[in-house]
Amino acid sequence: MALFLMKQYWLIFIICYSCSKIDLSKSDCEKNGEINFMMIETPCVKAIEYIERFLDNELILEYDIMIKEGFIIINYCYDRKYPPSNIESLLIKRGIIVNQKLNANQKSRFESLYCH
Repeated sequence: MALFLMKQYWLIFIICYSCSKIDLSKSDCEKNGEINFMMIETPCVKAIEYIERFLDNELILEYDIMIKEGFIIINYCYDRKYPPSNIESLLIKRGIIVNQKLNANQKSRFESLYCH
């Protein structure tokens, strides 16, 4: 019986801790964040996985991705200590062109990096 009660207490603790982490994330965006968006042309669906991995970093507090006809639109909340140009520069260094249509060379490079 004592073991059962102990398991219940741990379960309640874990649930409360998880909920508090969710609330902290929201308050971080509300208190320390700015909202912006970017558009990225994606010639393949597989590239979205790479882009999403990039978005999971300390500069970006929250994000949502919308997919529409070869483009993704990312609404994101970033830490206001860093300008959004820092985030875009990091993507560009990885060969991901932000807020413009890809030309033939850019599209070929993008496909070789992210679509295999």
